[in-house]
Amino acid sequence: MSTPPEAARPESARLDAAIEELDFLNDVAMQVARAESPEAAEQAIIKTCVDRVKAEQGAIWKMSTVETSPLATVARVFEGGIPGLPLRINLQILDWIQRQQAPLLTNDVAGDPRLKMGPAGGPPGLRSILAVPLFYKKQIIGLLAVLNANSPQGFGEADQRLLSIVGMQCAQIQENARLATEERRLRELERELDAARTIQHSLLPASMPDVPGWEVAAAYEPARQVGGDLYHLEKTDDSLHLAVADVSGKGMPACLYMVNVVTNMRALAAQRLGPADLMTRLNKLLLSTMTDGRFVTLFWATVDTASGRVSYCNGGHNPALVLRVSGEIEWHNDGGTLVGLLPDIPFVGGELTLEPGDQFILYSDGVTEAVRGDNDFFGDDRLVEAAVGAFAEGSATPQAMVSAIFSAVLAHEQGAPAADDKTIVVVSRKA
Repeated sequence: MSTPPEAARPESARLDAAIEELDFLNDVAMQVARAESPEAAEQAIIKTCVDRVKAEQGAIWKMSTVETSPLATVARVFEGGIPGLPLRINLQILDWIQRQQAPLLTNDVAGDPRLKMGPAGGPPGLRSILAVPLFYKKQIIGLLAVLNANSPQGFGEADQRLLSIVGMQCAQIQENARLATEERRLRELERELDAARTIQHSLLPASMPDVPGWEVAAAYEPARQVGGDLYHLEKTDDSLHLAVADVSGKGMPACLYMVNVVTNMRALAAQRLGPADLMTRLNKLLLSTMTDGRFVTLFWATVDTASGRVSYCNGGHNPALVLRVSGEIEWHNDGGTLVGLLPDIPFVGGELTLEPGDQFILYSDGVTEAVRGDNDFFGDDRLVEAAVGAFAEGSATPQAMVSAIFSAVLAHEQGAPAADDKTIVVVSRKA
């Protein structure tokens, strides 16, 4: 039996509507595929939606971190007489959609209780709104909205269904754009870190200075790609200058600050200033050239290679450890506070003399503050234990001392990620 024509028409109309919807969604997909950027794709989507549902205006909003304006417009088509929705209406739409987790459709803006227009009513000329949420992983990340239907019946359920489907594509575009932005940011950060690492390595001595009658060794292990530690070794006619420093912060800003520290430190050392005077001048120079609140801890020492006399000044750094051939253990800490943080800080110098076989050890706080578990720090006692152990083995060269201390620190950490950079410099007068 054939189907009566009058019964076939409703089914035919539904098929025609479904085909029309599929054509529209295919058109949206093609627009997105041809777009050269996420912004162009979003603009094409909203224009296609405005044309399809016969609206005057349309917009895509994304969630903003600005408290006073939680929605930021990323795409807009403007063909009607309303320049833009007032902030209070944006907030009302967003609030209702967030609470209901559903689209908002109204063809009577002035009389819709959900929008709470008040006695003054809505903006002149605003008749209808259809807004759908953009969901990503069950979170609303934005809204897709059209305003003022041009058809007499206003927006309908079919329009809402179409925009909801398109909204899923918009959400994916916004998330892809966010991920692409994050990836670009990470690439830029990696390039910055590579540049900082290259600069930092260029500041370290390429080799240990050859000083007749003396042995020198140093090692540096950054906790991350770019650290804040630095060591300096330089031989002049009758002196050996050495320093260990720890610059506040990480990354390129800390690296650039480190360049400033090293440049000024070398220039002051060339003037043959005593350690306390050098530290005082360096403090003033850093305060005058750097304004971002950074500072450096620095232990500076000058060794008279003929007499073994050591003049030093400690600017807020770890004290120096001296192991005597006689078995005595000494800490040397004369100096002042952090360098480059406060003006007019007084620095005082200290002195000692290294006898043949004595070891002079400088290090950064990454050594003594290496941690195991929650609060078990390597500490001064373990540092002394490791150094004395190497001394007692009879192979107490500076290089053996550096290796022994580093091995003890790494064993203490038990494979845990390092919390800070580690630097050790050891100088010994040959027996």
